[in-house]
Amino acid sequence: MFKKIKLMWRILLLIGLPVLLTFAIVIAIATTSLVSSEKDNSVELTKYISSNYANEIKAELEVAMDAARTIAQIFESYESLTKEERRSDFNNILKSILEKKREFLGRVDLLGTQRIRRSGFEVCRYRGA
Repeated sequence: MFKKIKLMWRILLLIGLPVLLTFAIVIAIATTSLVSSEKDNSVELTKYISSNYANEIKAELEVAMDAARTIAQIFESYESLTKEERRSDFNNILKSILEKKREFLGRVDLLGTQRIRRSGFEVCRYRGA
């Protein structure tokens, strides 16, 4: 069967087929290694980005915790005052903290009759229970 084919087609078949087969194998190996390395790179990048976000969140929480610890230490030292003086001082401290620290979001009910509620960045005051 191979003898009936012209010489040109035999040469083309004997040279072209191994070359095409080699190209196909090289492309398959390159694609496999590229996919594998990209998967590894994406896992490393994901770990790096998540650790950066985690560190940013930890830093922000640490700032808030430091402020809370400081306020707690201040409040502990007020046990020597009378009840009315303590209430007045606590209200003034909490009010000034909420007004100055805009990054503290949430709600704080002050002692006594005056309250400050914060929704977003808006502070509204009212009298009552």
